[in-house]
Amino acid sequence: MLYAKAVSAKSYSFDKNGMEEKIDFERMATIIKNLNFEGYVSVEFEGDNITEDEGIKATKSLLENVF
Repeated sequence: MLYAKAVSAKSYSFDKNGMEEKIDFERMATIIKNLNFEGYVSVEFEGDNITEDEGIKATKSLLENVF
């Protein structure tokens, strides 16, 4: 992480509270914050239970909540 220019926030599915079901975003955000990461965060969605646009928006919202 010390030399990373970007990280990817990939999601697959969300529970009723908007949390990713397969990846612990809170844990990942803690790691990133503890290392004072100041690079880019890309948003990706690879699920199939909602549209790609909805998935990207849900991932962005989740990131805003955990950061």
